[in-house]
Amino acid sequence: MLPTDKYPNYNFVGVLIGARGNSQKRLEQETGCKISVKGRGMKRGRNNDPQPEDDEPTFVTVTAPDEETLKVRETWLSYIQLVVHDRVSLS
Repeated sequence: MLPTDKYPNYNFVGVLIGARGNSQKRLEQETGCKISVKGRGMKRGRNNDPQPEDDEPTFVTVTAPDEETLKVRETWLSYIQLVVHDRVSLS
């Protein structure tokens, strides 16, 4: 879960997704994982159907296709946590 309640003025989603989704796309290409930001306030898919997580706080899911990719995912999750922590600390 993203600490949006603790840091309401910080754009966590913007940092993770990046301009035109470039940060998210780069992370997905480099890790082989699928990264999704879900929860309250997030855009829905193309069909715009309500999703069960629409009323939950904003959160990130990272899925890996296999065990090896899962290890890469763990490294990148640590990196993402550091980047977000550093940027929040500087705000």
